[in-house]
Amino acid sequence: MRNRINTLQFLRAFLAVYILLFHVILELNNQYKSQYVLLSRIIANGYTAIDLFFILSGFVIFYNYSHKIGDIKGARNFLIKRILRIYPLYWIVTLLTVVTLFGLYKVKLWENKELLFKSLLLIPQNGYPIVAPAWTLSYIVFFYIIFSLVMFKPKVFIPMVSCWLLAIVLNLFEIISLSKYNNYLVSFLFSWMFLEFFMGCLVAYIVQKFHIKYETYFLLVGMFLYGFSCGFNFEIHRLLSIAAPVSLVILGLVLVEMKYEIVTPKLICFLGDASYSIYIMHYLVTVNILIGVTKVNQLEKVIDYNLILLIILSLGVIVSILYYLFVEKPLVKVLDKIQYKFIDTYNISNNP
Repeated sequence: MRNRINTLQFLRAFLAVYILLFHVILELNNQYKSQYVLLSRIIANGYTAIDLFFILSGFVIFYNYSHKIGDIKGARNFLIKRILRIYPLYWIVTLLTVVTLFGLYKVKLWENKELLFKSLLLIPQNGYPIVAPAWTLSYIVFFYIIFSLVMFKPKVFIPMVSCWLLAIVLNLFEIISLSKYNNYLVSFLFSWMFLEFFMGCLVAYIVQKFHIKYETYFLLVGMFLYGFSCGFNFEIHRLLSIAAPVSLVILGLVLVEMKYEIVTPKLICFLGDASYSIYIMHYLVTVNILIGVTKVNQLEKVIDYNLILLIILSLGVIVSILYYLFVEKPLVKVLDKIQYKFIDTYNISNNP
């Protein structure tokens, strides 16, 4: 089994840049009344990036850690490693957001203690956290907890998780109705999005356990179905119209790389490595700061709309990459040293 699948770096790089573009175009269109018609069409299905993000996360975790299922120490180490990967960098961005919004707009986020507390711990809430895109991290962290429990005691927790997933499916098809409770926490716990993580796990299981031919067909069929669904917006659930084709794309990409020698460009690998920093930092730079300052100062009166877009996108990417180089990489090295002192660590590549 390969430790590192380079084609997944392409997906990570694509996700990071696409989500940045999605948020910037969305906010600028709200501000300037749809000046960016062509780009708006390109990002019209930007919400599907979340489906890819969740399925990819499930694949990577199962692919790298499934051999540790039943290993109590491995479960503990896995959860510690994931927590240290997610929270410290996220906390820094949250703090920067709080300080920035007060400095620029006199918004005192610390006065809303519930928002601050839930945002810092990534506890699900009825609304967005302080770092808006981080709502997805609440799902990621919960999936990590579930997976660590399965690793810890598979005989106990696999049946429990199976029942939970069955309840999600039954609720999805309205065989049982949990929406009647009208509670955001219930909605979170039984969200159909958790199924996407396990679709990624299923793809990883297939890759590990079966020798599959015609790998190119999986890739092409997945891409065709995804494009077809995005183009026609069928009235069927995203699990079928988006998540299923995306799963086929990931399966095809991995199988193709395992069969052929594919060289991933260094720039793509670099952006893939920096994808987490881009994801959590870009909103602060582009939306909270640059678009906000542009609106307050009415810069569109002196700068062309397209130039405004180019400046915001460029600075969003540049600052996020600087955050990766000068904050994430040094911090990860420090955290790795802490892990080596207190827990057994594993040489796991493709960290989501």
